[in-house]
Amino acid sequence: MFTIIVFTQLQYFTSTTLSSFYLDVIKDSLYSDAEKSLQRRSIQTVLFHVSGLCLFLQVSLSCTLGFMAEKVMPPDIQFLAMLDRL
Repeated sequence: MFTIIVFTQLQYFTSTTLSSFYLDVIKDSLYSDAEKSLQRRSIQTVLFHVSGLCLFLQVSLSCTLGFMAEKVMPPDIQFLAMLDRL
């Protein structure tokens, strides 16, 4: 259950806080600042680290959610077993 809560909160954070506020504020700087400007490079560094962390969390949680989902599926539908046969 904890995994589902964390995954939902991560999705909410990404779609609301990052998308509607932070990305909206920084996009002008990314488009208009010089390519080598300190502000633009700082923003790119932050985006690199934030996207890497979000990706790491999503991949980790997706595996856990997959195992949790398989446990509640009917016995005749075993998705992970089907993947082993591929």
